[in-house]
Amino acid sequence: MKSRRIVFSRENIIEMEEIEVPSLEEYEIRIKTLYTLISGGTELAVLSGERKELVKFPCHPGYCNVGVVEEIGEKVEEYREGNLVYSESGHAEFNVVNIRREVVESVPEGVEVKFVPLVSLAAVGLYGVRRANIKVGEPVAVIGLGLVGQFALQFALLSGGYPIMGIDKIKSRREKALNSGADKVFASLKEIKEKVPVILDCTGVGKILPQVLEMLEVGGRLVIVGSPYDEVKLHPFRDICRKDLQIIGTLQPNNPLNSTWTYRFGKKSERKLILSLMAAKKLKVEGLITHIFKKEEYKKAYELLKEKRGEVLGVLLDWR
Repeated sequence: MKSRRIVFSRENIIEMEEIEVPSLEEYEIRIKTLYTLISGGTELAVLSGERKELVKFPCHPGYCNVGVVEEIGEKVEEYREGNLVYSESGHAEFNVVNIRREVVESVPEGVEVKFVPLVSLAAVGLYGVRRANIKVGEPVAVIGLGLVGQFALQFALLSGGYPIMGIDKIKSRREKALNSGADKVFASLKEIKEKVPVILDCTGVGKILPQVLEMLEVGGRLVIVGSPYDEVKLHPFRDICRKDLQIIGTLQPNNPLNSTWTYRFGKKSERKLILSLMAAKKLKVEGLITHIFKKEEYKKAYELLKEKRGEVLGVLLDWR
């Protein structure tokens, strides 16, 4: 059985390749993809060579997938053929997933299929909010209102943060944040006049950190939810110790599949929660998918993200 998948063959080169789909082992399932979401920040950083010390070419991108179970291994009991499932599978027509080692979750009724791949980026926002340990009534500022920032803002709201402030230079993103429940929005950090106790930085831009730290009130905490790769110079005493600040780094893939002593919430339970919140309409996802491309148009999709990043949010590939 053949399958097509996207490959980053080398720096800035995207291709589609054909592979043989392997036969299933006892705890594996084969998923026929319906939609995948391009994770713009991560995938463009990899494609550009920015993260070459972490990812080697050729590599196969993608971790935001919704599809239908087509076949199950002989010891699989949780899923049946025809089940609609979310997984962290890549951009491919068919994916084989080991349910004991990888994230797979059944999609509940009430969640529109095209929104399911958003779960992966919602999980990044939720992970940052978990690490922030937000208290009820605690003011929170979310900087960078891309997909991760939009979800971080909503989870901060669900955690009891108040007021919730969103900061982004792009007007349409600020408007979406207001529609999602933000109390205030700003076009730049300079517009914020008051200090805040909690900041979630979802920009992925390291050079703004000194300015962000200046926004924190004494004893405040900054959670870096994005993954900045640019170097930044900080003075330990002047920028951090003088105000008793906490800087909390996050990398969501560190989160284990199931809960542990150091990670109370595992990947599986978090994805299940996100899907449940979507089904209950507690998470607002309307408007977060801005473009859908047929799988054959994959190069156009990546080009759009590279050239007009500020004009788009969620970009889907349709594999049907």
